[in-house]
Formats: sequence, C-alpha cells, structure tokens
Amino acid sequence: MIGGPGAGAYEVSRALHENGDPVGFVSVRQLASGSGDLEERIRSALESDPSIEAMSLYVERIERQPPAVQERILRWSDEGIRWATRAVPIRLLAQSDEGFRPSDLLPALRHRLSSLTISLPPLSVRQSEIPAIALVLADHISEELRLPEPTIDDAAVRALCERDWPGNLDELAAVITRGLIAAEGARIADFEVARFARSAAASRPTAVEPPRAAAASASKPAKPGGPAIRELEMVIAELAHELKNPMVTIKTFAENLEQLLNDPGLREKFVGLTREAIDRMDGFLEELLRFSRYAEPRLQTLSLTQTLAHAIDANEGRVRERVKTNGLSSKQMARFDEDQLTFALKSLVRGLCREIPMDAFILVDLSPEGELVFHSSAGGGMQQKLQSALDHEINASAPWSLDLMMADALIRRNGGSSRIVRDQGELQVRVSLPNTERGTDGR
Repeated sequence: MIGGPGAGAYEVSRALHENGDPVGFVSVRQLASGSGDLEERIRSALESDPSIEAMSLYVERIERQPPAVQERILRWSDEGIRWATRAVPIRLLAQSDEGFRPSDLLPALRHRLSSLTISLPPLSVRQSEIPAIALVLADHISEELRLPEPTIDDAAVRALCERDWPGNLDELAAVITRGLIAAEGARIADFEVARFARSAAASRPTAVEPPRAAAASASKPAKPGGPAIRELEMVIAELAHELKNPMVTIKTFAENLEQLLNDPGLREKFVGLTREAIDRMDGFLEELLRFSRYAEPRLQTLSLTQTLAHAIDANEGRVRERVKTNGLSSKQMARFDEDQLTFALKSLVRGLCREIPMDAFILVDLSPEGELVFHSSAGGGMQQKLQSALDHEINASAPWSLDLMMADALIRRNGGSSRIVRDQGELQVRVSLPNTERGTDGR
C-alpha cells in the first residue's frame, strides 16, 4: 500500500485480513529494534490463541525497517514461522510512504510486494468521497466506543468537506470521534461537528505578507497592522496549525483512555497514532530550534548546485523523490554559509512539494543568470499559492507557509534573494546569491 501517514493503510490491511483466511493479526507501526523483537510479538499472538492456523503481518514503512528485519519478514512470507512443531503461514501486508526509494527494500522483498500494490491518495484529492467516508467512520467508531448509532445532519457532513485534511483519515477520524463523544448519542448538528473542524481551520493564515514584502519592511520600523505585524500573525498561525492537528490525536487518546484500555485493537491503533503525532511535533520543533540558532553567516565560495543536492538528500524520501534537477553544473559557484543555505533550500523544496499533486514533480533548473529556478511539472496548488502571493497587496489573503518563510529569511541573510517571476505564463520561484564573478553584493 503506497500512501502517506494516515492515508488508510492500516484500515485497508485490517479489511483484507478480515476478508481472508488468516485468523491472527499482528501490526508493526514503528521501527523494530531487531528481528527477535518482531518474532516475539508473533509468537505471543500464537500463544494467546493456539488455534491460529495462519496469520496476517502488517508492517508500516517497511522500507525503513532494518535489513535484518526485512530479511526475516521475507523468509516468513516464504516459509511461515515455526511454532509448536509446525509452520504457521504468514501473509504480508505492508505500507510505504509516497516517493519512497525502492532501493531501501531488499530486492527479493521489493519484487514480492510489487506483485500487488494499492495506491492510497490523500483526502485532499478525494473531497467528493468525504461524505461517504465520514459516515462509514462514524458508524465504525460509535460501534468501537459502544456509543449509540449516530444521526448526523447533512450540514455537519458538508462542513467536513471544507477542509483539506492534511492528517488524512487519521485526522478525520479524530474529529469525528470528538464529535460523537461530545454529542453523547444526540443528533449531531452542523455546529457540534464543524466546530472541531473549524478549530483547526482557524489556525490557518488569512492575512499574510509574502517574503518579498517582508524583506522590504525589515529596514524600517513597523507600522501598527503593517507587514511585520501580519508576518508575525502568519508565523503564529502556522505554528498553531502544525501543532494543533497532532494534539487533537493525543487529546482524543487521553479523553478515551478508559474505553481504549478495554479494547486491545483500538488501543494499539491509537498508541500508534499518538506516537506518530508526538514524532511529528518533535521533528517540527527541532526544525524551528535549528533555525532559531543560526547567527551571522560564515560566507565561503562554494558550489551552489552541490549544496542544492545536499539539501534535496536531507529531505525525507517522499519529498526527495519528487524533485528533478535538469543539467545543473557543479561549476556554478556562489558565496554563502553552507549549513544555512542547505537548510533554506531543504525548507523551500519541502514547502513547494506540499502544494503540488501527488504525481507531480518540483523541477529545478539554472537560469542563464546563474539563478536556481524552481517550478512544477503540473499546475494546481503551487501556481495558485504563487499567484496569491503576487496578488497579496490587492486581496491581502496570500497563504505563505512557514517552510517558505524560513527559506526566504536565510537566503536574504546570506545576501541573496528569492522572488516569484512569470516565465511564458508559468509562475516560478527564483533564488539568486552573490557569486564570485559578480562580486559579494550580487550586482
């Protein structure tokens, strides 16, 4: 199953298991410390139910499992696992993130899994399906939590369709769970469900200054309500958005702890979701702390394109695989702080990737003037975001992500600039830095 976090791989694996022959089900939703740890979990399941004649093993992000664990999983799928003088067949169900590197899997395991793949697109491209998904989730969750069968108004369901659900099914399920618990068996009206969706949506920026305008305002005192204030508001909104969604999962887990303790299957699922939410917040805060520690840049003459390559490699696999470079020369030199620019380009690529369809790419070229040119193989969200940034002074509603703001700030700190330009009808982001031929001021 190919899809990002929360896209439904666990739910699909449970459905496949329940509609098949195997009786036992074991899921692995984090990195195994070793093959022995994984084997112990399977044997514990067999000991708890000696009648099991076949098992399903679900492994999330299988490409990240250590090679020794991958080898053992492959062997089990071939030979089964030895237990009580017999071999118990194992059916393997696995999930990988979008854009994962096939080379991270053992070749034999990669070929075995490629015999049947299921694509799990994010909810942001399946909005027409959200009403049906929401109702199915509501029925399932109410049954698991032993709540009365819910009655949900059409207006409440429509309210759920107004969000793009960056947390996919996990986030949608968390919002519906909170709505069901708050309703206590009563009819769920528009307000009772939508207020949870709006609480996350309200954390999104509504009045944002694009980086180029923020740069212009940096050299003069800020006026009340001016660009610097709007930039601060946007930063606060982005922080709230990035932290609020994972916290919904954690809060839901805490509020339903008593019910979860009595349901091993549901408990295991929420433990995995909570761990993932904590990891997401931890990684996000680590990025912010690293950004905050950057001081005056230590300028050196370095290869711009090699630094770009390092920045791309520093991203996670699903981002890394969606960036294509076109004939960049390693001879293009510029003056910058290598660590700061690597962080900036990494953030820029990650921020732009969030705005394009799953099957699209970020293309990076080098202009005749020596600028890095970032554009997309498809239109959609990236073009809309760049256009709204250009129109910002007119409509005052340009959404600009924290990734792109951090990138722009570090690029400017190193004496460069990032700007949006239109080339043959396409909007692009161009990054320029002082190079050795033009002097340290970039002119």
